[in-house]
Amino acid sequence: MKFKNENRRYLINFSTQNLESSETDFLIVGSGIAGLRAAINLSAHGRVRILTKDRTEECNSYLAQGGIAAAIGENDNIRYHVEDTLKTGVGLCCEAAVSMLVKEGPRQIADFLKFGANFDMTQDNRIALTREGAHTRDRIVHAHGDAIGLELELTLIKKAKSLANIHFAEGVYLVDILSEDERAYGAIVYEPAAGKCSVIYSKALILATGGIGYLFQNTTNSHIATGDGVAIARRAGAAITDMEFIQFHPTTLFLDNAPRFLISEAVRGEGAYLVNVNGERFMQPVHEMAELAPRDIVSREILKQIENTGHPCVYLDITHREAEFLKNRFPKIYSNCLRYGIDITNSPIPVKPSAHYMIGGIKSGLDGETNIAGLYVCGESACTFVHGANRLASNSLLECVVFGNRAAEAAASYAAGTAVKKINISYDYKFYKEPKGFSIKLHGERVINDIRRGSWENLGIVRNAAGFDLMERLIEKYEFIKRLQLNTLRSFSIANMLEVADVINKFCRERRESRGTHFRSDYSAVDDNNFKFHLIETKGRLSRLEA
Repeated sequence: MKFKNENRRYLINFSTQNLESSETDFLIVGSGIAGLRAAINLSAHGRVRILTKDRTEECNSYLAQGGIAAAIGENDNIRYHVEDTLKTGVGLCCEAAVSMLVKEGPRQIADFLKFGANFDMTQDNRIALTREGAHTRDRIVHAHGDAIGLELELTLIKKAKSLANIHFAEGVYLVDILSEDERAYGAIVYEPAAGKCSVIYSKALILATGGIGYLFQNTTNSHIATGDGVAIARRAGAAITDMEFIQFHPTTLFLDNAPRFLISEAVRGEGAYLVNVNGERFMQPVHEMAELAPRDIVSREILKQIENTGHPCVYLDITHREAEFLKNRFPKIYSNCLRYGIDITNSPIPVKPSAHYMIGGIKSGLDGETNIAGLYVCGESACTFVHGANRLASNSLLECVVFGNRAAEAAASYAAGTAVKKINISYDYKFYKEPKGFSIKLHGERVINDIRRGSWENLGIVRNAAGFDLMERLIEKYEFIKRLQLNTLRSFSIANMLEVADVINKFCRERRESRGTHFRSDYSAVDDNNFKFHLIETKGRLSRLEA
């Protein structure tokens, strides 16, 4: 579809002084596990406001099934967990960050118990542990069988709502960070219900905006995971890094009439086999850990099986385990599959990979700090370099609470003894009228679908230069949308999705090797001599940070 752009430009000029404003000591954007953990810590230091563009519970944290990793088992220790994480990261993990993450693990589990979390327990009243891909020990703490995210999220919400200093603001969308001279003073936000923008001033701002999974046609993520935090931080001048590393989960439910529901890696941890349409196991010859190999290896092998057999999926078979065990261990998976006519106790599950987790993101130090003073980041929107080129299963929830806690401590220290500062910034936005034949309201969903399909086909599990060219042309086709007057939630989301897709494409093109989750068919080997570094973009310029 082509649109006739008549270049009808007009200028909108406004000052922040002309917008309604409010203030708080600490502003947190995102109500997932990372943002909530930060808020609970900050509540002792001042007023905390948590913004979420949807309901408080609508986030990727809520959907997490597998567990949270912690070295608390009898046969485990910190060193083993560090080694597993570093090995999975294929040379790009920051060892200091990994050590900090793993050492903090046991204490965070203890804190959750104090907050009232109900983890699954053994008969002798110990925390039950299981194993997931690339772990060499049982160290995955789970809840209600396969609903760890739900348990942690609800536990933290209950705790946060019990604290008088924490206030929730639902249905409020972050538009831009209010910054001047590389310092953050708050945010410009949009309230769809009121149809207007306003300013929230704060001493410190923490982004916990989650991931980018909804940019892909097949994803385990919530519809709100459109990469807003990355796009907004980038516009403010924050450094962005490692955006080529996106983890695809190997096993999501594959049925025409069903969403890409996650089939947790814990199912393989409990002994499930991956088989092709002919009933043949295929992971044993590929990797010593077979079905529990790192996710990138399993995902690519599934694609090979699909290509070789001409069948659209493979199957996850755990029918050899006892029916009652499966119903109790995986109640959510069991009931959801049953809803679509699959009884996992006697039928294999059709599965296929889907986009799952953003490894890169807004560049973060060990305390959640960014290159913009007063701006902190945690959770999936942050890149702390703990995951390297490939995330170790269930380290993500641990990263949320460890670095959410650290970001809060750093923000509190930064804000101590200061007052909220109101600044007057004038904005000149040169907007264009919607071109002839195009309307965000009428055509927005089509644009979103084009972005998602293009990302899946060109920035997916297997990539190459030809795909990057196609993606670049798709982004250029819709580039005009970012220059339109953005005044609806959908228009903001589309503009951010285009920006993030463009960043991912640039990073993927620049890394001419295959490492971890980034696999290029035209450069299929790891190249430590030329590419053992992190790509960083700041204000449009790419640089390198040696690993």
